[in-house]
Amino acid sequence: MKKNLSLIMALVMAGSICACNNDTGDKKEVTDKETTSTTTEETTVGESESTTSASQVVKDIGPSETDPQIDLIASLKDTWFTPSDDHATFYYCVTDFDHNGRLEINCASMQGSGYFTSARFFEVNEACDGLTECSLPNDDFEGFLFPDIITDEPIEVYTDGNTYTYIFDDTVVTNSDESSLYTNTFSINNTYINIFVIAEKTSRSDGSIFYSDFSRVLDESEYQSILDNPVPGQTKSTCYLGWIPTSNTEDLNALLKGSYQTFLG
Repeated sequence: MKKNLSLIMALVMAGSICACNNDTGDKKEVTDKETTSTTTEETTVGESESTTSASQVVKDIGPSETDPQIDLIASLKDTWFTPSDDHATFYYCVTDFDHNGRLEINCASMQGSGYFTSARFFEVNEACDGLTECSLPNDDFEGFLFPDIITDEPIEVYTDGNTYTYIFDDTVVTNSDESSLYTNTFSINNTYINIFVIAEKTSRSDGSIFYSDFSRVLDESEYQSILDNPVPGQTKSTCYLGWIPTSNTEDLNALLKGSYQTFLG
């Protein structure tokens, strides 16, 4: 998606993992009362490789904690759900991006020849009785376009055990002569969304290729070095997002649970 570079934010890391008791400040919440597969492969960059499942990396919570949250998300469907139409197909998925034990419900669409993605993210609140909408640090969603988060490809995840950073690409077709591939870090910490573009590759019809990290021009090897090690010193794993088209809502609870299991692996 096209980037307004003034909206590119520095990655803000959360200090620690906590259960359903985090402060949500003045964020907008919608409460229930108001509205009546894959094994993760881990490696620390520059160190030896190990293997674990996402459910072992995530805060150790089970169905007794997550099922009520799924029920809550389903009951508040009118809050987060956007139906598809002739202009855009919307998808939804359940995650726990910050691994704090409180689930997120995300609804997004990708459209246009430039792959424009818009999205909304909601997290179960601290009382586990409502949803808090996640926001950008400057609360400015107008015109903001997200990376290509609607994907069934494996997503790289980097963690130090307390914070979790995801790597998403962003394809921008400027015109018939030029297209760009942006590499983004993405995280949600305490209901704030943090996105930072760390590398750019622009290809032109004349065969020329331009590399940058937005502070300087790079050569190909420097660009590849960023891709190989986007979050230095942290443990690498992969996860998947279980996106479901909004045209499919039959047995919504089961679909939401299945989506979350896809995220866990």
